[in-house]
Amino acid sequence: MQIFILLLLVGTSFACSELLATTNYRHYGYHLQDAAIICPNISSIETIDARYIIQLNRSVLIVTNSTLTTLRPNELAPFSTTNKLFLSKIHIEEIEPGAFRGLTMLKELYLDGNELTRVLKGVFNSLQKLEVLDLSYNRIYQIEEGTLLGASSLVKLDLRDNKISEFDEDMLEKLKLEYLDLSRNPLEKLSVEHLSNLTTLSLQQTNLSHFEGLNPAVEVLKLSGNHVSQLNLSNFSSIYFLDLSRNDITRVVSCQQCDSANGLVLTQSDILKSLNISVNSIATIENDAFNNLTSLMVLDLSRNNITSLNPAVFKNLMDLHYLNLSHNSIKEFQYGTFNHLKRLETLDISNNQLTDLHQYTFTYLRRLSHLKFDNNQITSFDGDNLGHYHFNLRNVSLNGNPWKCEDLAKINDALNAHVVRIAEGSTFDKENYRGIPCTSEKHQTQNLTALNKTVIIPIDNFSKSINQTEHNSGLFRFLNEDFQKSRFAKFFEKEHEGCGVLVYGVIKKDCLSW
Repeated sequence: MQIFILLLLVGTSFACSELLATTNYRHYGYHLQDAAIICPNISSIETIDARYIIQLNRSVLIVTNSTLTTLRPNELAPFSTTNKLFLSKIHIEEIEPGAFRGLTMLKELYLDGNELTRVLKGVFNSLQKLEVLDLSYNRIYQIEEGTLLGASSLVKLDLRDNKISEFDEDMLEKLKLEYLDLSRNPLEKLSVEHLSNLTTLSLQQTNLSHFEGLNPAVEVLKLSGNHVSQLNLSNFSSIYFLDLSRNDITRVVSCQQCDSANGLVLTQSDILKSLNISVNSIATIENDAFNNLTSLMVLDLSRNNITSLNPAVFKNLMDLHYLNLSHNSIKEFQYGTFNHLKRLETLDISNNQLTDLHQYTFTYLRRLSHLKFDNNQITSFDGDNLGHYHFNLRNVSLNGNPWKCEDLAKINDALNAHVVRIAEGSTFDKENYRGIPCTSEKHQTQNLTALNKTVIIPIDNFSKSINQTEHNSGLFRFLNEDFQKSRFAKFFEKEHEGCGVLVYGVIKKDCLSW
């Protein structure tokens, strides 16, 4: 990346710089396609000489590394040609009405990362061409009624990471918002049914638990980190991306149980492409739960309480490309579980309780390119068979299983022969193969020998090792008194006469051949 910087002397105290942006330059996460003026370390807007900016015909103004606690009326009026204004992270505490007066060409305004607590009525009244407004990462708890009425062209509003508990829905009624982000606010309720143009809605980590008042036209819905336990997909007929991770869902059902279900109800949808229901408490998935999601491409079921899956559960997901079942308690996959996933490219079944992966488990996954089964209890794996039938397979991750080093080396060689790469581990301070912990046969033999030695106890000294407490125990009295009187004891002693096997703690040497 190459950025040309032209220093412009402004007044006598500081210099602004011209950034001739390239396609790789980013500022505050924003991709600059046009040349910009960046002004660092200023004490007030008035210290910027607008004449130089107008003379250079630059439409992007960035103020950075400064402290401007208050924006006053008409202060920005000289920058009338600006259409993108970045006032991020410069400690703004208050914006007075009329502060943006004169910015008739402004389309994007970034006020994120400041210290605003309120947004007053009339602040944005003059910004009739404003399309993007970013007020995220402030301390806003109140937005006065009518604050946004002047911004009649607004399509994107970002209010995430503030302290908003109540939101005046009427404030947005006359807007044509397409994107709204209220994530990480302590919202208790919200209704945005009247926002007919809204396509992207993000309500992550709020205090909301019910979402009946959402517009059915929403296409992207992010509800992660809430307290959602029930949701019916029939309320969102246009949705293609749904994030319900980190909620309280316990079961997933199909629409056949719509009236009585408590959980996530998946209705007919040939639009939904991505469904994330990870980090919930899902223990039950009905056999036909996903039958209606015929266009689904991404499904994340990781970090739930799933112990088993019916072989028919994925049968209609023929367009699925990515499936994550990691961090559950699955012990086995029945034959046929993955047979219909003919377009699956990535499968993650790591961190379960699997003990075996039969060669036929993945038979029909001919497009599989990434396979992860780390941290299970798998001890054997047919790498040659997997590589032979899966021409697209490129990466396998199998760390954290109880491998023998010799077997692991054979698996690696077999997969390498089919141009499949095994992900390296990070354990190098003990026996390992390419950083993957394993145990050699020699080591296992030594351990077995050591184990045998620990159970060979000199018979002559055995009785001495039992202390007086053991002699006084109930078990001692039972073996040497009550048990000896039993028919079984008399029969057993007759068969092994002279061995003294019934005397607790006293075993004769000539009886060791048993």
